[in-house]
Amino acid sequence: MLRFASFRTVVSAAAILILALTAFGIIGAAWWGWTFALPTRDHVAVINVVVALAAYILVALSVAVALFAYLAATGRPDLHAVIQFNFSYPNEPVFEASDESFPDGTIKLKQYKQLDGTVYIENRSSYSARNPGVRIELSGIGGLNEQPGWASVTYASTVGLTAIQWDGGADLLIHGKWPRPLPRLDFSDAYVFKHVEPALNVTVAADGFKPRVQRIPIRVFNEQEYAAYTEARYQRFVKEQEQASDRS
Repeated sequence: MLRFASFRTVVSAAAILILALTAFGIIGAAWWGWTFALPTRDHVAVINVVVALAAYILVALSVAVALFAYLAATGRPDLHAVIQFNFSYPNEPVFEASDESFPDGTIKLKQYKQLDGTVYIENRSSYSARNPGVRIELSGIGGLNEQPGWASVTYASTVGLTAIQWDGGADLLIHGKWPRPLPRLDFSDAYVFKHVEPALNVTVAADGFKPRVQRIPIRVFNEQEYAAYTEARYQRFVKEQEQASDRS
């Protein structure tokens, strides 16, 4: 906003300056005989040249302003989906496997806060996005329950939900440089297939924005591996806090 305010100030000042110089030039030509190095002593001809030059500059300035307004109005958003489960990094979900497993070898996820996920759309450009939508397709994951705030898109009788979708509607905007929270995810009762790399295939769309597909792999650790991951995550957090403290 500060950038646009500065641009408006510059344009307004330039227009006022041009008008002031034009009036000053007309007065100079009419009263003091200025010719501006033109090969004529005709005051009327000199005034006409001054007025024509000022009009040309103003028209050029108007074209530049109109072009800038067009670019600002037609700029495209830059949307990214971000999914963060508790105790995991954004778009890097890590789950601990439960001790119990199904007869077919699928891995059940441990029932804990780790299964609660936050979803939001991040607009990294300065231009707003209208009518956004997000679809999450499950790969190698089963047992997902109905998700409040999300529409069930596809369903398989053997594994349950395989895709969910959220639509913001035509009246919803995501402003530039702004994150938009979406309904949360609950992976309670979810499980993963053993010999498949589980992942979330997330598609983000909006008016005037080419749909972006992001593949978010899911890692499932046993108890020892998850403990080591938790310790490494804690050490990384401490290091980041120390670095932030040193910078301040």
